[in-house]
Amino acid sequence: LWPAVALATAATVIASQAVISGAFALVQQAIQLGAVPRLEVRQTSEDTAGQVYLPHINWLLAAAVLALVFGFRSSEALANAYGIAVAGDMLVTTLLLATVALGHWGYARPLVGAVAVPFLLLDLAFVAGNLHKIPAGGWFPLLIGAAALTLMLVWRRGRAALLARRDQDAPLLETFLTGLDAPGAPQRVPGTAVYLTGQREVVPAALSLNLRHNGVLHDRVVLLHVVAERVPRIAEAERLAVAPLTHGFCHLTLRFGFAEKPDVPAALRLHPDEAGFDPADASFFLGNETPVPSMHPDLPHWQEGLFAFMTRNAVRAPDYFLIPPPRVVELGTRIEL
Repeated sequence: LWPAVALATAATVIASQAVISGAFALVQQAIQLGAVPRLEVRQTSEDTAGQVYLPHINWLLAAAVLALVFGFRSSEALANAYGIAVAGDMLVTTLLLATVALGHWGYARPLVGAVAVPFLLLDLAFVAGNLHKIPAGGWFPLLIGAAALTLMLVWRRGRAALLARRDQDAPLLETFLTGLDAPGAPQRVPGTAVYLTGQREVVPAALSLNLRHNGVLHDRVVLLHVVAERVPRIAEAERLAVAPLTHGFCHLTLRFGFAEKPDVPAALRLHPDEAGFDPADASFFLGNETPVPSMHPDLPHWQEGLFAFMTRNAVRAPDYFLIPPPRVVELGTRIEL
Protein backbone atom coordinates (compact mmCIF):
# COMPACT_ATOMS: atom_id res chain seq x y z
CA LEU A 1 0.00 0.00 0.00
CA TRP A 2 2.64 2.54 1.03
CA PRO A 3 4.74 2.21 -2.16
CA ALA A 4 1.58 2.77 -4.20
CA VAL A 5 0.72 5.85 -2.12
CA ALA A 6 4.25 7.22 -2.53
CA LEU A 7 4.17 6.62 -6.29
CA ALA A 8 0.75 8.27 -6.63
CA THR A 9 1.91 11.26 -4.57
CA ALA A 10 5.04 11.71 -6.70
CA ALA A 11 3.01 11.48 -9.91
CA THR A 12 0.55 14.05 -8.57
CA VAL A 13 3.33 16.48 -7.67
CA ILE A 14 4.94 16.16 -11.10
CA ALA A 15 1.66 16.59 -12.96
CA SER A 16 0.45 19.46 -10.77
CA GLN A 17 3.68 21.38 -11.31
CA ALA A 18 2.97 21.55 -15.04
CA VAL A 19 -0.60 22.71 -14.39
CA ILE A 20 0.49 25.38 -11.90
CA SER A 21 3.28 26.73 -14.12
CA GLY A 22 0.96 26.72 -17.13
CA ALA A 23 -1.72 28.61 -15.20
CA PHE A 24 0.79 31.28 -14.15
CA ALA A 25 2.08 31.74 -17.71
CA LEU A 26 -1.39 31.86 -19.28
CA VAL A 27 -2.73 34.39 -16.79
CA GLN A 28 0.35 36.59 -17.22
CA GLN A 29 -0.17 36.59 -20.98
CA ALA A 30 -3.90 37.32 -20.53
CA ILE A 31 -2.97 40.33 -18.38
CA GLN A 32 -0.63 41.61 -21.08
CA LEU A 33 -3.39 41.26 -23.67
CA GLY A 34 -5.89 43.10 -21.47
CA ALA A 35 -8.21 40.11 -21.08
CA VAL A 36 -8.11 40.07 -17.26
CA PRO A 37 -7.31 42.65 -14.54
CA ARG A 38 -3.72 43.32 -13.60
CA LEU A 39 -2.46 40.95 -10.91
CA GLU A 40 0.80 40.77 -9.00
CA VAL A 41 3.43 39.02 -11.12
CA ARG A 42 6.76 38.00 -9.58
CA GLN A 43 9.68 37.07 -11.80
CA THR A 44 11.34 33.97 -10.33
CA SER A 45 14.25 33.69 -12.77
CA GLU A 46 16.76 36.21 -14.06
CA ASP A 47 17.38 34.13 -17.18
CA THR A 48 13.94 32.82 -18.19
CA ALA A 49 11.38 35.53 -18.99
CA GLY A 50 8.35 33.25 -18.75
CA GLN A 51 9.19 31.82 -15.32
CA VAL A 52 6.77 33.73 -13.10
CA TYR A 53 4.78 33.36 -9.90
CA LEU A 54 1.31 34.85 -9.36
CA PRO A 55 0.30 34.69 -5.68
CA HIS A 56 -3.41 35.29 -6.33
CA ILE A 57 -3.60 32.46 -8.86
CA ASN A 58 -1.64 30.17 -6.57
CA TRP A 59 -4.13 30.63 -3.72
CA LEU A 60 -7.04 30.30 -6.13
CA LEU A 61 -5.69 26.97 -7.38
CA ALA A 62 -5.20 25.79 -3.79
CA ALA A 63 -8.80 26.66 -2.93
CA ALA A 64 -10.06 24.95 -6.09
CA VAL A 65 -8.13 21.76 -5.32
CA LEU A 66 -9.52 21.64 -1.78
CA ALA A 67 -13.03 22.22 -3.11
CA LEU A 68 -12.60 19.37 -5.60
CA VAL A 69 -11.30 16.99 -2.94
CA PHE A 70 -14.06 17.70 -0.46
CA GLY A 71 -16.73 17.97 -3.15
CA PHE A 72 -16.07 14.81 -5.18
CA ARG A 73 -14.43 12.78 -2.34
CA SER A 74 -13.06 10.03 -4.63
CA SER A 75 -11.20 9.50 -7.88
CA GLU A 76 -14.16 7.60 -9.31
CA ALA A 77 -16.49 10.56 -8.77
CA LEU A 78 -13.90 12.94 -10.25
CA ALA A 79 -13.50 10.83 -13.41
CA ASN A 80 -16.65 12.30 -14.97
CA ALA A 81 -15.41 15.86 -14.59
CA TYR A 82 -11.96 14.84 -15.85
CA GLY A 83 -13.40 13.20 -18.98
CA ILE A 84 -15.36 16.31 -19.97
CA ALA A 85 -12.37 18.56 -19.25
CA VAL A 86 -9.93 16.53 -21.35
CA ALA A 87 -12.31 16.04 -24.28
CA GLY A 88 -13.22 19.74 -24.28
CA ASP A 89 -9.58 20.75 -24.09
CA MET A 90 -8.74 18.59 -27.12
CA LEU A 91 -11.61 20.13 -29.11
CA VAL A 92 -10.68 23.70 -28.22
CA THR A 93 -7.00 23.05 -28.99
CA THR A 94 -7.86 21.77 -32.46
CA LEU A 95 -10.06 24.80 -33.17
CA LEU A 96 -7.41 27.24 -31.96
CA LEU A 97 -4.67 25.52 -33.96
CA ALA A 98 -6.76 25.75 -37.12
CA THR A 99 -7.51 29.42 -36.44
CA VAL A 100 -3.83 30.28 -35.93
CA ALA A 101 -2.78 28.27 -38.99
CA LEU A 102 -5.24 30.22 -41.15
CA GLY A 103 -5.00 33.70 -39.68
CA HIS A 104 -1.40 33.91 -38.46
CA TRP A 105 0.70 31.31 -40.24
CA GLY A 106 -1.07 31.89 -43.55
CA TYR A 107 -1.54 28.26 -44.59
CA ALA A 108 -4.03 27.51 -47.36
CA ARG A 109 -7.56 26.52 -46.34
CA PRO A 110 -7.43 23.09 -48.06
CA LEU A 111 -4.21 22.20 -46.23
CA VAL A 112 -5.55 23.33 -42.85
CA GLY A 113 -8.81 21.50 -43.48
CA ALA A 114 -7.04 18.30 -44.45
CA VAL A 115 -5.08 18.32 -41.19
CA ALA A 116 -7.67 19.75 -38.79
CA VAL A 117 -10.91 18.09 -39.93
CA PRO A 118 -9.90 14.49 -38.99
CA PHE A 119 -8.79 15.64 -35.55
CA LEU A 120 -11.92 17.75 -35.22
CA LEU A 121 -14.18 14.81 -36.01
CA LEU A 122 -12.30 12.65 -33.51
CA ASP A 123 -12.53 15.33 -30.83
CA LEU A 124 -16.26 15.80 -31.46
CA ALA A 125 -16.74 12.06 -31.06
CA PHE A 126 -14.94 12.17 -27.70
CA VAL A 127 -17.04 15.13 -26.56
CA ALA A 128 -20.27 13.47 -27.67
CA GLY A 129 -19.27 10.29 -25.86
CA ASN A 130 -18.78 12.25 -22.63
CA LEU A 131 -21.99 14.30 -22.70
CA HIS A 132 -23.80 11.79 -20.51
CA LYS A 133 -21.27 12.54 -17.75
CA ILE A 134 -22.40 16.15 -17.36
CA PRO A 135 -25.10 15.50 -14.69
CA ALA A 136 -22.72 13.25 -12.72
CA GLY A 137 -19.93 15.80 -12.24
CA GLY A 138 -19.06 16.81 -15.79
CA TRP A 139 -20.80 20.13 -15.15
CA PHE A 140 -17.90 21.31 -12.96
CA PRO A 141 -15.28 22.07 -15.68
CA LEU A 142 -18.05 23.62 -17.80
CA LEU A 143 -18.97 25.88 -14.89
CA ILE A 144 -15.33 26.90 -14.35
CA GLY A 145 -14.90 27.66 -18.06
CA ALA A 146 -18.12 29.69 -18.18
CA ALA A 147 -17.09 31.66 -15.08
CA ALA A 148 -13.63 32.45 -16.51
CA LEU A 149 -15.14 33.52 -19.85
CA THR A 150 -17.68 35.73 -18.07
CA LEU A 151 -14.97 37.47 -16.06
CA MET A 152 -12.90 38.15 -19.19
CA LEU A 153 -15.86 39.45 -21.22
CA VAL A 154 -17.09 41.69 -18.40
CA TRP A 155 -13.57 43.06 -17.89
CA ARG A 156 -13.08 43.83 -21.58
CA ARG A 157 -16.51 45.41 -21.89
CA GLY A 158 -16.12 47.38 -18.67
CA ARG A 159 -12.70 48.73 -19.62
CA ALA A 160 -13.98 49.78 -23.03
CA ALA A 161 -16.92 51.63 -21.43
CA LEU A 162 -14.70 53.23 -18.78
CA LEU A 163 -12.15 54.51 -21.30
CA ALA A 164 -14.89 55.75 -23.64
CA ARG A 165 -16.52 57.73 -20.81
CA ARG A 166 -13.15 59.07 -19.69
CA ASP A 167 -12.09 60.26 -23.14
CA GLN A 168 -15.45 61.44 -24.50
CA ASP A 169 -14.81 65.07 -23.48
CA ALA A 170 -11.02 64.99 -23.73
CA PRO A 171 -9.62 67.73 -26.00
CA LEU A 172 -7.69 66.77 -29.09
CA LEU A 173 -3.95 66.90 -28.58
CA GLU A 174 -3.39 68.96 -31.74
CA THR A 175 -5.89 71.59 -30.56
CA PHE A 176 -4.32 71.63 -27.11
CA LEU A 177 -0.81 72.19 -28.48
CA THR A 178 -2.03 75.01 -30.71
CA GLY A 179 -3.59 76.68 -27.68
CA LEU A 180 -0.23 76.83 -25.91
CA ASP A 181 0.68 79.77 -28.18
CA ALA A 182 -2.34 81.77 -27.03
CA PRO A 183 -2.29 84.30 -24.17
CA GLY A 184 -3.03 82.75 -20.79
CA ALA A 185 -1.25 79.48 -21.58
CA PRO A 186 -0.18 77.40 -18.56
CA GLN A 187 3.06 78.37 -16.86
CA ARG A 188 6.02 76.10 -17.62
CA VAL A 189 8.17 74.69 -14.81
CA PRO A 190 11.56 72.91 -15.02
CA GLY A 191 11.72 69.14 -15.31
CA THR A 192 10.33 66.21 -17.25
CA ALA A 193 6.80 64.91 -16.82
CA VAL A 194 5.75 61.52 -18.19
CA TYR A 195 2.03 60.90 -18.74
CA LEU A 196 0.80 57.40 -19.51
CA THR A 197 -1.76 57.46 -22.30
CA GLY A 198 -3.73 54.94 -24.30
CA GLN A 199 -4.98 57.37 -26.95
CA ARG A 200 -2.41 59.22 -29.02
CA GLU A 201 -4.92 61.70 -30.47
CA VAL A 202 -6.31 63.14 -27.22
CA VAL A 203 -4.87 64.81 -24.13
CA PRO A 204 -4.26 62.26 -21.34
CA ALA A 205 -6.75 62.48 -18.50
CA ALA A 206 -3.92 62.84 -15.97
CA LEU A 207 -2.57 65.86 -17.87
CA SER A 208 -5.99 67.53 -17.88
CA LEU A 209 -6.39 66.88 -14.15
CA ASN A 210 -2.92 68.24 -13.41
CA LEU A 211 -3.67 71.44 -15.30
CA ARG A 212 -7.05 71.77 -13.58
CA HIS A 213 -5.58 71.47 -10.08
CA ASN A 214 -2.02 72.80 -10.43
CA GLY A 215 -2.16 74.98 -13.56
CA VAL A 216 1.42 74.28 -14.70
CA LEU A 217 3.22 72.28 -17.39
CA HIS A 218 6.74 70.91 -17.25
CA ASP A 219 9.29 72.10 -19.79
CA ARG A 220 9.44 68.59 -21.26
CA VAL A 221 6.28 66.49 -21.50
CA VAL A 222 6.48 62.85 -22.59
CA LEU A 223 3.25 61.12 -23.60
CA LEU A 224 4.08 57.48 -22.94
CA HIS A 225 2.10 54.76 -24.69
CA VAL A 226 2.82 51.21 -23.48
CA VAL A 227 1.75 48.61 -26.05
CA ALA A 228 1.30 44.91 -25.33
CA GLU A 229 1.95 43.17 -28.62
CA ARG A 230 0.43 39.81 -29.57
CA VAL A 231 3.85 38.19 -29.84
CA PRO A 232 5.87 36.65 -26.98
CA ARG A 233 8.86 39.00 -27.10
CA ILE A 234 10.00 42.20 -28.78
CA ALA A 235 13.52 42.70 -30.10
CA GLU A 236 15.33 45.36 -28.07
CA ALA A 237 16.02 47.37 -31.23
CA GLU A 238 12.25 47.65 -31.79
CA ARG A 239 11.34 48.37 -28.16
CA LEU A 240 11.09 52.15 -28.25
CA ALA A 241 9.86 54.71 -30.76
CA VAL A 242 9.82 58.50 -30.32
CA ALA A 243 7.74 61.02 -32.28
CA PRO A 244 8.64 64.67 -31.46
CA LEU A 245 5.81 67.19 -31.18
CA THR A 246 5.78 70.93 -30.56
CA HIS A 247 6.16 72.95 -27.34
CA GLY A 248 8.45 70.41 -25.67
CA PHE A 249 6.00 67.52 -26.12
CA CYS A 250 6.78 64.14 -27.63
CA HIS A 251 5.08 60.78 -28.12
CA LEU A 252 7.06 57.82 -26.78
CA THR A 253 5.92 54.26 -27.46
CA LEU A 254 7.22 51.26 -25.51
CA ARG A 255 6.42 47.81 -26.86
CA PHE A 256 6.40 44.62 -24.80
CA GLY A 257 5.56 41.06 -25.77
CA PHE A 258 2.90 39.22 -23.81
CA ALA A 259 5.55 36.96 -22.23
CA GLU A 260 7.68 39.91 -21.06
CA LYS A 261 7.63 41.90 -17.86
CA PRO A 262 6.56 45.51 -18.63
CA ASP A 263 9.37 47.19 -16.70
CA VAL A 264 9.04 50.76 -17.97
CA PRO A 265 12.00 52.37 -16.11
CA ALA A 266 14.34 49.54 -17.13
CA ALA A 267 13.31 49.84 -20.78
CA LEU A 268 13.87 53.60 -20.71
CA ARG A 269 17.30 53.19 -19.11
CA LEU A 270 18.34 50.86 -21.94
CA HIS A 271 17.56 53.59 -24.50
CA PRO A 272 18.76 56.87 -22.94
CA ASP A 273 19.59 58.55 -26.25
CA GLU A 274 16.25 57.78 -27.89
CA ALA A 275 14.20 58.60 -24.78
CA GLY A 276 16.11 61.81 -24.13
CA PHE A 277 15.68 61.76 -20.35
CA ASP A 278 16.61 59.80 -17.25
CA PRO A 279 13.58 58.03 -15.72
CA ALA A 280 15.14 58.47 -12.27
CA ASP A 281 14.75 62.27 -12.66
CA ALA A 282 11.29 62.33 -14.26
CA SER A 283 7.86 62.53 -12.64
CA PHE A 284 5.34 59.93 -13.82
CA PHE A 285 1.74 61.17 -13.80
CA LEU A 286 -0.91 58.47 -13.86
CA GLY A 287 -4.69 58.59 -13.71
CA ASN A 288 -6.61 56.44 -11.24
CA GLU A 289 -10.17 55.97 -12.51
CA THR A 290 -12.83 54.70 -10.12
CA PRO A 291 -16.10 53.47 -11.71
CA VAL A 292 -19.30 54.59 -9.99
CA PRO A 293 -22.99 53.86 -10.81
CA SER A 294 -24.71 56.07 -13.38
CA MET A 295 -28.33 57.05 -14.01
CA HIS A 296 -27.81 55.84 -17.59
CA PRO A 297 -25.51 52.82 -17.19
CA ASP A 298 -23.47 51.36 -20.03
CA LEU A 299 -23.45 47.93 -18.36
CA PRO A 300 -26.13 45.79 -16.69
CA HIS A 301 -26.19 46.20 -12.93
CA TRP A 302 -24.55 42.84 -12.21
CA GLN A 303 -21.78 43.46 -14.74
CA GLU A 304 -21.21 46.93 -13.32
CA GLY A 305 -20.78 45.53 -9.82
CA LEU A 306 -18.49 42.74 -11.00
CA PHE A 307 -16.34 45.16 -13.02
CA ALA A 308 -16.07 47.56 -10.08
CA PHE A 309 -14.97 44.68 -7.84
CA MET A 310 -12.27 43.60 -10.31
CA THR A 311 -11.10 47.21 -10.72
CA ARG A 312 -10.74 47.71 -6.96
CA ASN A 313 -8.69 44.54 -6.62
CA ALA A 314 -6.48 45.01 -9.69
CA VAL A 315 -2.82 45.92 -9.24
CA ARG A 316 -2.23 49.65 -9.60
CA ALA A 317 -0.58 50.83 -12.82
CA PRO A 318 2.59 52.17 -11.10
CA ASP A 319 3.19 48.81 -9.45
CA TYR A 320 2.45 46.88 -12.63
CA PHE A 321 4.88 48.98 -14.69
CA LEU A 322 7.46 48.89 -11.84
CA ILE A 323 7.67 52.67 -11.54
CA PRO A 324 9.42 53.70 -8.28
CA PRO A 325 6.89 55.17 -5.81
CA PRO A 326 8.91 58.40 -5.22
CA ARG A 327 8.58 59.22 -8.94
CA VAL A 328 4.80 58.63 -9.15
CA VAL A 329 2.04 61.24 -9.05
CA GLU A 330 -1.43 59.69 -9.10
CA LEU A 331 -4.48 61.78 -9.96
CA GLY A 332 -7.82 60.16 -9.18
CA THR A 333 -11.19 60.69 -10.80
CA ARG A 334 -14.62 59.08 -10.51
CA ILE A 335 -16.25 57.99 -13.76
CA GLU A 336 -19.92 57.09 -14.11
CA LEU A 337 -20.65 53.92 -16.06
